[in-house]
Amino acid sequence: MANKLLMVLMSLLLNITLSTSFVHAQELPVINAVDIKGLKRIEESAVKAKITQKIGETLSQEKTNEDIKNIFKMGYFDDVLAEIEPFEGGIRLIYVVKEKPIITKIEFQGNEEFKDSKLKEKITISTGA
Repeated sequence: MANKLLMVLMSLLLNITLSTSFVHAQELPVINAVDIKGLKRIEESAVKAKITQKIGETLSQEKTNEDIKNIFKMGYFDDVLAEIEPFEGGIRLIYVVKEKPIITKIEFQGNEEFKDSKLKEKITISTGA
């Protein structure tokens, strides 16, 4: 009798746990769009290739954190963050990036002993970096 009662209680507890998990999963917002903001030079497709969150999935904090890390590891950005906004019955997930500055010109000043072309051969940076 005690075993039967224990089995009934365990079954009831399992059903309550599964029901609670199902309801909680239903509350998570569904991603209906993924966008990137702040791009100037980097291709959007290159950034989106680093994103694991997909349209139609529920939002995951763990995946979002991992996506931010993966985008940052590309080496092109000073800052990466994620924002969400309501969109078509779900949410729009927006990764906001701040690109690192680019070197547009290298100029030497005050040098009279060496030609600029010789100095440019010796430095390790270049325009576009």
